[in-house]
Amino acid sequence: MHVAERQEEEPVVSDLEPPGQDEGEGKGAGGERDAGDERRERAGRRPGDVGDPCGRGAPGRVDACPHLGPARGAVVFTLGAATAGLGSDGRLMLGAHTPAPAPGFFAVGLWVVLLNAWFAAAVMVDPKPTLDRGIDGSWFLLTVSTQSIAVLGTYIANQFSAPEQVIFVCLAFYMLGAMFYLWVIGLVLLRWLFYPMERKEALSPNYWINSGAMAITTLAGARLIATTSAHVASLAHFLTAFNLLFWATASWWIPLLFIVNAWRLLVERFPLRYEPGYWSMVFPLGMYVACTWAYAQSADMPFLKPIARGGIFVAWAAWAVAWAAWRLRR
Repeated sequence: MHVAERQEEEPVVSDLEPPGQDEGEGKGAGGERDAGDERRERAGRRPGDVGDPCGRGAPGRVDACPHLGPARGAVVFTLGAATAGLGSDGRLMLGAHTPAPAPGFFAVGLWVVLLNAWFAAAVMVDPKPTLDRGIDGSWFLLTVSTQSIAVLGTYIANQFSAPEQVIFVCLAFYMLGAMFYLWVIGLVLLRWLFYPMERKEALSPNYWINSGAMAITTLAGARLIATTSAHVASLAHFLTAFNLLFWATASWWIPLLFIVNAWRLLVERFPLRYEPGYWSMVFPLGMYVACTWAYAQSADMPFLKPIARGGIFVAWAAWAVAWAAWRLRR
């Protein structure tokens, strides 16, 4: 009788619930899930699973992943590039009367803050986006913003009491910008060649910055070679050879990018409508004209100048089309 009573008092264990798993297990105080449980759950989730905010199969828009901000936030580097570009333009238009050191100091300070903040955010974010959703052409703005400071420095070096030190800093920025390009191009080619282009937005126009980054690197190199700095003279052969490499790479990208964008519009049937990314096509075309002219002068290759003279009309046409589309947008 006592045995029968004990059997009736024992709880029935369901096949669907493992023994020893009670309602509060896996939760913190008060039945709430702790951070460790959430991390373990995310770690066991594959990209594309339901509930994975960064997977290719996640429902909703691309920005459904809350962590795409640091990854795609490389566009903030346009602030530094624009500031340095303004200083260079001011020097060209106003000559020695321009207060170029002011935008130079501001551009360097902005670059330092944005670069460290962006890298810190991209490294510490959790969970991280998949490669095909976390990278695009805006990452090449790392190179563009860095080289724009190198270009500005070559214009304003003589306004400082120690121009040799300024040129040395410009040389360091030039090398660092080239290194940024090597890092990013490896990730971009990995994304292009080994991940399916299943989203029409994958080949967005901002990939034109691929060419623009190499073009402004060539321009910075040409400006450095044109200086009389002893630091540059010791590396003259190295800079000349690598400037040819950078110019050739910028040239190679242009026809490929035209083909890729034609495929996007004609094969993928992406609607032909205005988007801010089209201005990313204008920048590399204009920068390619500027770098080709500067490179032809620094390397004593006048036969390259007709390319720059013809390319300026293509750049102006691209600007006119982007501007007209912006004005006619609904």
